[in-house]
Amino acid sequence: MPLRVLLAEDNADSREITSLILSESGFEVVAAPTGRETLAIVEESAIDLVVLDNRLPDISGFEVSEKIHELNPDLPIVFFSASAYEVDKKKALNCGAQAYLTKPDGLLNLPETLKRVIAQQR
Repeated sequence: MPLRVLLAEDNADSREITSLILSESGFEVVAAPTGRETLAIVEESAIDLVVLDNRLPDISGFEVSEKIHELNPDLPIVFFSASAYEVDKKKALNCGAQAYLTKPDGLLNLPETLKRVIAQQR
């Protein structure tokens, strides 16, 4: 049974290409364009891991990460963002993320990073 990944990404093109790469790597992908939709899916569905952009249109990824950990403290989160600032990476890790990759360079490493994070959780 494939791992179910929730991709929180507001940019339609990024969401599509990231979903495609993850699907081709054997993940089942559920996508959400906003923080609120991400949180609703976490509450209502069985998800194995969340891939989270830190710049969503309604709620910051950092806030979403904190709320996810209130709902499900064991659900792993990987930030995948265009922001390469060290302060954002540190903030994401402090909000409970297991990893932080930057776009677009990290896209090819994303599937392996997700597999590594899942393996560490188990």
